[in-house]
Amino acid sequence: MPKRMTLKLLDAFADQSWSYETFSPDGRWHLVCPHCRAIVLLFEGLSPVDRGEIARLHHANSAEAIKMLTRVSGGDVHQAKANVLHMRDAESRCHNCKQEIPRGALLCSRCMAVNLDW
Repeated sequence: MPKRMTLKLLDAFADQSWSYETFSPDGRWHLVCPHCRAIVLLFEGLSPVDRGEIARLHHANSAEAIKMLTRVSGGDVHQAKANVLHMRDAESRCHNCKQEIPRGALLCSRCMAVNLDW
């Protein structure tokens, strides 16, 4: 079990009703972040070019990345913000605990936060 994923956090994650009451994935592919319980959409329809541009903007200016994701995905600002906040940093480290994460991994092994690899 990861260091910070205690039994109390596991029990809290088992109840995901708060996440679905707050955000609606509307049938889209998504993950519920075990760390913060936010719904993170996978936006499987975004082109690699758009994903790369959003990631580049995220490292320079998160507000611009949120605006672009809202524009290209057709989603709302709250969902775009949740997604941008869950993007790994430029050095392939977890956005939450800064541990290095291998390419393609969606969950940090230390803190269990979702990390988008865009």
